Amino acid sequence: MSAKRRRPPRIKGQYLLLLGLLLLLILPFALRAVKNPVNYLPRAYIRDQAVSLEAGTNSPPTLEGSTFNPIHCRLNQPCRHTFKGTDKDLYDTLALTADFLPPELKLSDCQTSQTFTGAKRLNCQLTGTPTQTGTYKILVTLTDGTSTPVSKPFTLDVP
Repeated sequence: MSAKRRRPPRIKGQYLLLLGLLLLLILPFALRAVKNPVNYLPRAYIRDQAVSLEAGTNSPPTLEGSTFNPIHCRLNQPCRHTFKGTDKDLYDTLALTADFLPPELKLSDCQTSQTFTGAKRLNCQLTGTPTQTGTYKILVTLTDGTSTPVSKPFTLDVP
């Protein structure tokens, strides 16, 4: 009696099905990467590119107040106003000062952040509760440590 060898069952179809499902899972991500490859680059590469574009510009910082000039605060009520500064130089340290403020108001809550291109941002809050009426001329100065400071006068009105 000759024993017939039995063939193992073919599982080629199962492998093809698994490969097809895997391809369907990966395909949307691959298409997105082709459309916008910058989002899929390693962050270190993007940061290096930003450094090479911005380094050494030594440009003066820019100071943004608000379109509300004069700044209005009410007597014996909390007052808050935001000043913003930006600088394109990567290695500068931003500082914001305000001169000629009423004693009840102060510049505080300064927060720094960095943009995608490497520029630095500084947001500071003018906070306090004015106790005397009057019109105050305040001078807000933004310095970055290397270039000429930028100053901008504001009028603070407490009716």
